[in-house]
Amino acid sequence: MKVILLYKEPYWLNKNFSGECLSDCYDSPVMNVFDDSKINNKGQLQPALIVFVGGGVYRYWKDRVDFKEAIVKKLAEYYKEPAMLHPTHIHYLAWD
Repeated sequence: MKVILLYKEPYWLNKNFSGECLSDCYDSPVMNVFDDSKINNKGQLQPALIVFVGGGVYRYWKDRVDFKEAIVKKLAEYYKEPAMLHPTHIHYLAWD
């Protein structure tokens, strides 16, 4: 599964983080994270992160009610930014 999270600000860049993370998935569905920020049609930066969730981790988490909460909590922890708990939009793309 690919999860795209849009944010008001590039919180990770503001703290000099690249946006890229790799996880052991011990306590969340977050496996890999990549910065997917792009310039929108208004010429402004649209901050975005892509989170990949796959294999057994995906099967374990996909139907849990705390799936979204676990993702945003982990991102807020990784980037040390509570505002990341509140993305402006989340898009899910499942390949199963």
